[in-house]
Amino acid sequence: VAIVIGTVAHHLVSAIGFPTQVGGLLQPIESAVPTLQHATSLLPALLGADWDILRMVLFGALAMAVLDSVSALITLVSYQSIADRRFDANKQLVGQGIGSAVVSLFGGLTNSGILARAAVNYGAGGRTRVSGVVNAVGVLLLVVALARPLGWVPEAAVAGLVMAIAYSLFDRWTMGQIREVLREDVANPRDNLVAIGLMSFVVLVGVFDSLVTAVGAGVAASVVVFVAQMSRSPIRRVRSGATVRSARVREARLADALAENGDRIAVLELEGSVFFGSSDALAIRAEELAANGVEFLLMDLRRVRGIDATGYKVLGQTHERLRARDVILAFSHVVPGRLNPEI
Repeated sequence: VAIVIGTVAHHLVSAIGFPTQVGGLLQPIESAVPTLQHATSLLPALLGADWDILRMVLFGALAMAVLDSVSALITLVSYQSIADRRFDANKQLVGQGIGSAVVSLFGGLTNSGILARAAVNYGAGGRTRVSGVVNAVGVLLLVVALARPLGWVPEAAVAGLVMAIAYSLFDRWTMGQIREVLREDVANPRDNLVAIGLMSFVVLVGVFDSLVTAVGAGVAASVVVFVAQMSRSPIRRVRSGATVRSARVREARLADALAENGDRIAVLELEGSVFFGSSDALAIRAEELAANGVEFLLMDLRRVRGIDATGYKVLGQTHERLRARDVILAFSHVVPGRLNPEI
């Protein structure tokens, strides 16, 4: 609808002699029925073992396969939430691979699932594979029978359509991360900033190099970020009993005793995961507090997502070391089965 309206508006403006430059038209393409010309042109290279051509074809095919596969899987995950259905990703990739291999023999471009098209298809009522077949037949008719009328379409209308599609492809999650960072009440925007930085890094690599390189760089950077986040100390903050008070109302003598001896109590607020890469930092910090005169140590597990077997072992060893120093170690917000259902 947008293309039709833009085309009509362009020719009306041109017909009345509007002085403003409204741009040119698309160049018409020749109508033709696809043939196996490209497949036959590749046969001499195969039969003659022309490794330069075969290497170029192979690496180009692998690059497009990786990029199209990633695009298809991302689209599939997003489309599942729109259609409220689950799909077989393996069948999607197999079908896409067969289609891309066959269409390349006819000189066609490889294709993959794109969320913009999938969302438009779903909004128009497409619910089954028939909608994809209808789309393919429509494109074939467009190329064979309506190629010349495409020359009537103005470049400005296509540019507007591209801008609209580009806007619809903006990731809502990424925009949410940016809005979260800009909020004034965010106490710790570190994770949001890491996500934005990773996204910006991938975009820059894609702009200045290639999309395939950007995908590989993004995966590598994600691995580095994951290892760094998992290896960082699980200690969110350390609070002293002199500053942390219970909401419970106590007798005056008990309140005075807590105020006087509050520095002998420490609260370790933990977050994330306690595993082999981060548990040592927790044990070292607990023993430092004990060496500084803390006699009652409380570990708050409210924000801990999980503890592996190594983490449990280190906590047990820490408990034994602190007990040898007459330090009492306690835990809060321990929910059976939540931190590790297998232990």
